[in-house]
Amino acid sequence: MSKNIRKENEIGQELFEVFKERGQPPTDHKILETMEKLSFTMDELKSTQKKLDSRNKALETAHNLLKQKDNLFNQIFDQSPLGVALLSPDCRFKLVNSKFCHITGYTEEELASMGFADITHPEDRSISQEYYERSLEVEREPFEIRFLHKKGDLIWGWVSSSLVRDTDGIPLYFISLIQDITQNKLYEGRVGNSIEKLRKAMGGIIQAMSLTVEARDPYTSGHQRRVADLARSIAQKMGLSENQVDGLRMAANVHDLGKIAVPAEILSKPTKLNSLEFQLIKIHPQTSYDILKDIDFPWPVAQIVFQHHERINGSGYPLGLSGEDICLEARILAVADVVEAISSHRPSRPALGIDKALEEISTNKGILYDRDVVDACLRLFYEKGYIF
Repeated sequence: MSKNIRKENEIGQELFEVFKERGQPPTDHKILETMEKLSFTMDELKSTQKKLDSRNKALETAHNLLKQKDNLFNQIFDQSPLGVALLSPDCRFKLVNSKFCHITGYTEEELASMGFADITHPEDRSISQEYYERSLEVEREPFEIRFLHKKGDLIWGWVSSSLVRDTDGIPLYFISLIQDITQNKLYEGRVGNSIEKLRKAMGGIIQAMSLTVEARDPYTSGHQRRVADLARSIAQKMGLSENQVDGLRMAANVHDLGKIAVPAEILSKPTKLNSLEFQLIKIHPQTSYDILKDIDFPWPVAQIVFQHHERINGSGYPLGLSGEDICLEARILAVADVVEAISSHRPSRPALGIDKALEEISTNKGILYDRDVVDACLRLFYEKGYIF
């Protein structure tokens, strides 16, 4: 209590001196009124100080949290397994991580004065420029591009970029992720070479099979090759995939393989075949299938060969399939086989000519032969001037 009395006396004395300086007579009423105002002001100051202390504490907490996040970002940025680069809208390097430096061979300081084009293979610079220019307008898919290492080595890279804009939509920078896929490309090249070698070896085997048939049936020498060429052209005209075209061409080259089981005297008979002889001829699709079915082709070669004598109305052999139950490649092969057979020489008759062959498929379009296939074949001969 004595401390409070002394404190009030001290304040009262100070107020007395203030009033005295102002030439105002100090009264107890004025002194008390002023003391109350001062007391209120001090309470406000204390409240404000308390709020400031609380706000400073919150700011300090936020600062520490931001610092933690900044440290975490730096760790993620620098330890990322992908190369990361921040690029200005004109594709100059602003910031790169250590992985990006490792991929390109340049230091962070060196890259700071370079642009994306400076590390891009000269032949691919237009690709990267077009990519980033269009990325300013729309999101783009990742792409593959070639870089040049500082030492001059070729590097294949996978690049994915996102554009960061400010609140007004103004482009600020690109965040680009780069993955070194050089080893993958080398592996793809080796695999591609191996596949090409296997494809050539397979083609050689198919050719050997084809020559085996022709050796037993010299009157139809070249028939399978010509059928294969026409079937390939029809398939391309119809828009089949390159893979389907390759499979059809392989099948067409051995479509008569089963004739090795037919007696040679029947194959080369100069007169019309009797019923029994024709029945022996009709087993060749089944024989071809039995020979080819266990070979692991990347295409349905055995089925194509097996079905090439089937007809749209179900009147063919050996299974009597009809319509779309016959695979498309076999429907193409059927038309190519008939056109070549009618237009060429046979032991039992002379060549009937291409006009007769095209008349046959036109007359029986949609009955024996697939409409679309026949139309494509006719366009080849009438519009493209196809010849065997």
